[in-house]
Amino acid sequence: MSKTILVVEDNYLIAEDFAEMCEEIGITVVGHAVRASDALQIVADKKPDYVLMDMRLKGQRDGVDVAMEIHSARPQTKIVYITGSDDPGTMERIHEDHPHDILLKPINPAQLKSVLG
Repeated sequence: MSKTILVVEDNYLIAEDFAEMCEEIGITVVGHAVRASDALQIVADKKPDYVLMDMRLKGQRDGVDVAMEIHSARPQTKIVYITGSDDPGTMERIHEDHPHDILLKPINPAQLKSVLG
């Protein structure tokens, strides 16, 4: 059985790039979300093994808010944060959630495969 992933990214082109990378390494993409509510609904419906979580989302909530809610409902889902900023405040916020991993944009297929493989 193949691993599954949800891509949570507010930039459509970047989300498509991530989805393509995932498919190339054999991970099935079960959805794409740009808002917290969409991500939570897809997780509830599709129960992905992984979530690629951007820090900035459309709406009031950020990636950590969504990830913490996912983890309270499905602790077995692994969250991989994707961020363009490694400033201390962002990293501190991400580590509040105990992520599976953190990747800094731009990411490449080898990085993704090592984290999801």
